[in-house]
Amino acid sequence: FAQWAWVIGPSTLLFGYVATWYAALKRAPATAVTCVLTVGAPITATLFTLARGGLPHPDAVYGYAILIVAVFLFSALSLRDAMRRTRSDGEVARGDA
Repeated sequence: FAQWAWVIGPSTLLFGYVATWYAALKRAPATAVTCVLTVGAPITATLFTLARGGLPHPDAVYGYAILIVAVFLFSALSLRDAMRRTRSDGEVARGDA
């Protein structure tokens, strides 16, 4: 049972990750989806550090902090551009009618 639990548990997590990836690709550009999913690296590092019971190296913390800030900035800019495109498409459509 313990071996099957280790097969089913991580398989379920990976299936969820891939399903989320494809669902997000249907709704957003691939660059934005990839950018957001890179947050998985700091999450994995945090879980590894917690499981190991130690503190991460400060350089790793700084690097992951920069990565997270970059993801949020890129996501915000992508969302802003998408909203502008949606607004401008709506104005063109109303102007044609």
